[in-house]
Amino acid sequence: MLVISNKSIIFAPNFITINIKIMNHYETVFILNPVLSEQQVKETVSKFEDFLTSKGSEMVSKEDWGLKKLAYEIQHKKSGFYHLFEFKAPAEIIIAFETEFRRDERVMRFLTVSLDKHAISWAERRRAKLKSKTKYQELYLTDYFIVLNGEKYLLFGDGIYTLSVRVIANISPIILEFKIHWKTRNGVTFDELRLPVPPAEITKATNFCSNFISKHALHEK
Repeated sequence: MLVISNKSIIFAPNFITINIKIMNHYETVFILNPVLSEQQVKETVSKFEDFLTSKGSEMVSKEDWGLKKLAYEIQHKKSGFYHLFEFKAPAEIIIAFETEFRRDERVMRFLTVSLDKHAISWAERRRAKLKSKTKYQELYLTDYFIVLNGEKYLLFGDGIYTLSVRVIANISPIILEFKIHWKTRNGVTFDELRLPVPPAEITKATNFCSNFISKHALHEK
């Protein structure tokens, strides 16, 4: 601002108010109810993402981990759809963000943590590793074991016995579920093995389930 007084020219600085919004780095992992359809899962994830962006947050990364077995039962469920958000946001919106999770019955569990520089560096390395990792998307089925993406799962032998198998097609990704039991020192243990079916292998998995009863009967003999 220029002020002229008594033939002297005085330069007075302009006072400008600048609002600086401090953005912290966060990571949220949340688990959705396994009974949700693919569309319901997408709508739920979009709801929380829209909340963040509407509050001026910056989404760094989103990860869909699919249907995973829980370490322990939650709401009488043994599995859930896992999702991860990595984002930058003002600290004051986190309480409201977590309130949205608490109010939504589709959410079984959630956890938000603030990332320091070391955690941010680790997250960047993990994302780079995931991008470079080759996904085989291959399913190999036999009477005694299966191989999914290069990892072998035993169905019979070494005390393991598969009781039944089915394809769960009303969720995404489609799941191949095995009911198994195996002998231990303390007796017989029962469990479930749930594996995602690659899209190109759905027909193979369905045919395997159809033939399992006859193969199972042959194994009994």
